[in-house]
Amino acid sequence: LPKPPPAPDEVHSAISLLHAAVHLAASVSDYQQTRYATFASQHAVRLVDFHSFQQQCENQHTHISQRVSEAAQLVAKSHQLCAGNTDAKRVPNPAVIPPPLGISARSARGSRDAIRIQQQAHLSMLEQPPEDSIKQVSDWSSRFLPSAISALAPHAIRLWFCTIERVVFDNVLKLPLAPNEPQKGCVTETELKLLQQLVLSYCTQSANFRSTAKSDGCWRTSVMSREILLTWGFFCLVHHRALVQIPFLNDFSVALRYQDLQYLVLDDQYVTRVAVHVASYICAFSKTSNPTIFSGNFDCPGTTALADQYVQAGVGAPLRQIWNEEEAHAAQKIQAHWEQVEKKKVQCQAIRSRIQQCEDELLRLRCLGLDKPIEHQYFRSYKVYDSQWTQAQQNLKNETSALRQAQQPPSPVYLPLPGGHAGLRAVFFLHMPIPLRYLLEWTYRSYQDIADMTKARFPTVWPSSYRLYKTYHDSYSPVYPSEPCATAIYWKGTQLPDPESTWNPTNVENMHSKTDGVWQPKSFAPALFWGGAPNPDARTGCQPHQLDLATVAQALVEQSGSIILQRGMQVQMISERERGNLALALQSSRPSILSKQQFLQYFHLRSYPKQQIRKLCSILRGQRLPFTEPSVYTLIYQTICHIGALRAMGTSSLVELEWQDDLLRGDAWEALFNELERMAELHQDLERDHFAVFLFGSLACWLAGRTRVLDCQLSFCTIAQRFSNIALAWADDLKSQIEKEEELGRPERARQLRDMQHLFLLYAQASLGTTGDFSTKQARKFCSLSVRITATQPLIGQHAWSKELTLATASAQAVAVYRIASVLHTVCRKQRILTEAIRITATQPLIGQHAWSKELTLATASAQAVAVYRIASVLHTVCRKQRILTEAIRITATQP
Repeated sequence: LPKPPPAPDEVHSAISLLHAAVHLAASVSDYQQTRYATFASQHAVRLVDFHSFQQQCENQHTHISQRVSEAAQLVAKSHQLCAGNTDAKRVPNPAVIPPPLGISARSARGSRDAIRIQQQAHLSMLEQPPEDSIKQVSDWSSRFLPSAISALAPHAIRLWFCTIERVVFDNVLKLPLAPNEPQKGCVTETELKLLQQLVLSYCTQSANFRSTAKSDGCWRTSVMSREILLTWGFFCLVHHRALVQIPFLNDFSVALRYQDLQYLVLDDQYVTRVAVHVASYICAFSKTSNPTIFSGNFDCPGTTALADQYVQAGVGAPLRQIWNEEEAHAAQKIQAHWEQVEKKKVQCQAIRSRIQQCEDELLRLRCLGLDKPIEHQYFRSYKVYDSQWTQAQQNLKNETSALRQAQQPPSPVYLPLPGGHAGLRAVFFLHMPIPLRYLLEWTYRSYQDIADMTKARFPTVWPSSYRLYKTYHDSYSPVYPSEPCATAIYWKGTQLPDPESTWNPTNVENMHSKTDGVWQPKSFAPALFWGGAPNPDARTGCQPHQLDLATVAQALVEQSGSIILQRGMQVQMISERERGNLALALQSSRPSILSKQQFLQYFHLRSYPKQQIRKLCSILRGQRLPFTEPSVYTLIYQTICHIGALRAMGTSSLVELEWQDDLLRGDAWEALFNELERMAELHQDLERDHFAVFLFGSLACWLAGRTRVLDCQLSFCTIAQRFSNIALAWADDLKSQIEKEEELGRPERARQLRDMQHLFLLYAQASLGTTGDFSTKQARKFCSLSVRITATQPLIGQHAWSKELTLATASAQAVAVYRIASVLHTVCRKQRILTEAIRITATQPLIGQHAWSKELTLATASAQAVAVYRIASVLHTVCRKQRILTEAIRITATQP
């Protein structure tokens, strides 16, 4: 039997090891010849024979190459078609004739490396994300994310972002908006842990995505806003889970402020609905009459009240047990210390009695006159004392020294926990339950993500001393395991240890109470310090809810490319008089792309946010801005997609968008629809203003995502489809022009037209939008556009409209990512959609005359005969395995 063919990874690893071994042996040989050649010749030491080792490695390399060649020949023979061979399993998957490589692609502009990179970017098949459970999404993410990160194209990672958003936001929308509603839509503890891993991974990958070229053309503010909203939405899930386990948590307000979501920029109706729901949920649990928990301040009466209520409730029984053990342990330490004091007192009494005896003996010897010295019998100048007197003095000295040692108190006792109820409260903070640890951690993270992305500063505080309490925290295991939360909670008492001289007497005979020599805090007030990821040993605390909001507002504004025009993008936080005169004051710095009147209109659009919808209608009516400029496109995006100020609707907890009143309640949507219809009529034949069609199509999609009225949404989706059809018609018209230019031998002009066709196809797909239902007709159009966009993908080169191409590509990718689920559902019901998408590229005629035209004619007829007589079997197989068609599309899509 033949040996099994080696796997590509095994072959690559073996060749790499051989190369590494040869290089290492060469280095060792050179080192030996340099350092030890003389020594080896003198002592007959044998050195490494590099040439022999190199020959062995070459033999192994030849053997591996032969094995790979044999395996390739074996696989080729298995697919060889013989006469009468009807084994369908041995026939490769059917492919279609790809479109020819045009003349422009054969020019110096295209290269083999560029074609290979482009093919690799489209060869990977993306695994369809599940839609059932959080566990399945988590398993899919662990499999899919590594390949998505390494993929050349950004489709994969954006699909992963979309899936994680969907699974979190779907659970957020199930949360009740009233505290007294039944606790429905609560995720389990296991699901919460899985969601936490997904959210943390999302934040990490989002930061990486924003710093790479894959994010080119994407709305930077939209990516950041979705990450912030995801973090805040997960906080709501954590709070709801804690509320189910601790019902009296309903009596406290959360530390998050729903008004801080006003800086988000969201371009999708579904995500906007999630933002309103999150704001409404936080508003429902932010009653001014209820104390706030985990506010990050030193004076946190809400957190203290929560601790007191928890330890007194039934769920606080484990904490009370811990406190009873702590009290018993403290009493044992105090008792052991007092026993040492009493033992030393007894020693002092015994030593004092012996001292009294020594003094009496000295008095007796003094009466006998032995305390006076006598002359030495040989040396008269030398005075000698009686031996009894000398011994008595030495005994008194020894006993006095022993008394001083016995009077020294034992080591003082430091009790880190105060007594009474304050100590029980301290135990709560040191052994905080897991639900509250989650809540504390994500209260902090909700603002930490904003600070990290926007570079806003936290007001930090430095604890003066918490070493004693940290020692206690580290030396005692909490009753609840802490590994599910990457949180370390540090706290400090209001009273630090006093000087030891004030509470620890230096003489045990002066200690008359058990509290002498024992220090214990008299009171306790918690001050929470964050010591979590990424540095669990951080010595700084922070108050996370006092951000520099001006920095946040400035960071969440899309970049227009001009410093002057950027000031018109921001909602000015200045007085109304200055706000209206800002454009007049900056006229001297007006860019050349705007006239004086257009410059004033550019700044006035966002100067008064509540009027911006009306001003947009006026600008569209009078065409007062150059709609072919990307900076105007960015301004309109920021105007429509910035959700703006949030306000509660009366006494209810529902929150609405204050800046969108004209669009939600008035008749502004009708005026905007009429203006967009007029723009469609006006620009239908203005191919030179092609970017304006992209702008109006995107505007219609954004407006469809803003309104909650179904009729308005359908109207804007309809007008967006109209702009898509205009761009598609332009792309179809260019087909004949491209063929004509190639026949005339003008490859550069043909390349420009092909790139323009690609841009129009991107416009058509981007105008499909991400809001509303996706019909079968739209799915068919989406599939055909996806294939054509890939087939017309330009190679490497600079374009006059490179910025427009980047924006259109990112928008088309967003539509593909957020519409893929609807398309797959439609394709599973009607596979003919994919067949039609293949046919679009398969009908491309071959260009030019060939030396083998007769062979081509014969082969084409034979291939057609096989297709006709095999179509029934193929269709039966495709109905069971739709992946065959997907692979066929992939083969076609990889052609440059």
